[in-house]
Amino acid sequence: MQDIFFKIILFFLCFFSAFSEEISLEILIKNGTNGSFAKVEKLKVIALQGGMIPVKEVENVSGNLKLSGINVEASSPILLQATYKNNTYNKMIPPTPEFRKKLQEILVYETTASLKNFDIRSLLQIIREQDSVLFYKIYLIENKTSPALSFYSEENPLKFYIPENAKNLSANLIQGSSKMPIPLQFVEGTNKEEKILKRGILPGISELQISYNLDAKDLGDVNFSDKEFVQVETAPKIIFYKPKKMNVEILNSKESIPIETDIPEGMGAYKVKYSANGVSVKVSGGKPEVKISEEPNSRKLVNGKYFTTWDKSLLGVIAVMGILFSLSFLFVYKKK
Repeated sequence: MQDIFFKIILFFLCFFSAFSEEISLEILIKNGTNGSFAKVEKLKVIALQGGMIPVKEVENVSGNLKLSGINVEASSPILLQATYKNNTYNKMIPPTPEFRKKLQEILVYETTASLKNFDIRSLLQIIREQDSVLFYKIYLIENKTSPALSFYSEENPLKFYIPENAKNLSANLIQGSSKMPIPLQFVEGTNKEEKILKRGILPGISELQISYNLDAKDLGDVNFSDKEFVQVETAPKIIFYKPKKMNVEILNSKESIPIETDIPEGMGAYKVKYSANGVSVKVSGGKPEVKISEEPNSRKLVNGKYFTTWDKSLLGVIAVMGILFSLSFLFVYKKK
């Protein structure tokens, strides 16, 4: 009986090993701020196979190096993750021999605690569901430092307002050209409605996506406040809501203007200038939205008017990854 048992184990070990391989990676770590070689505190090799599986980790490495004896599945993408001066830098390697054999260049940057050369724009989307109201907060953060620097500050981190009674809070961050969403955990601020982002913001354009629900049993009314702690944001916020027949009242704002044109079909919108103490919003009426599987075409949202300050002619933002949130939309921002 034991012989049969060990033969079964041996069979499965051989079966799964046929799908894995041992590889070596050639890596170059450079400082994107000054162009020199950089020494990182930690470098991880992570296999993305049904999750994030660490397969190798080294510390205090710099310049050109070779990592050998890395066992990963042949079909598994690889994530290189470097830590440098409180910031994390990711490099994705597709699961093909061609890409795995290439020199993997990782750029890290010196840090700044100033938001002087940052441009932050945001929008809020409100969606009526059967027993709750779903909220999306989307932030586009452009780091325009020159020479390029990453933002990180212990004394003055980025802060975000989330209502104390919010449920199902989820957030992720997409930075640079990787397009890989990084799940986030906020740190509690000075009160329960203040959430602190303990993560650096890299050069280029980053997309921060936050989702949460507020209870609204039997399509009941919802009253909530919203504030902005980001001191560099001066442009009005665009607030979308769905369905269009839902009543949305915005109080205590500097300015609140309904938008009648150039918005997606079936949605309403306001352009709102927040006061120093934020705004108060009342949501009432409206029928609950159907799920994506029942309305597949509702995923696309095109808006070419309200994010016009950046020089990019086209910015695509994945509003919320389907794995994390129950709905998602595609926002496209175009310069006038």
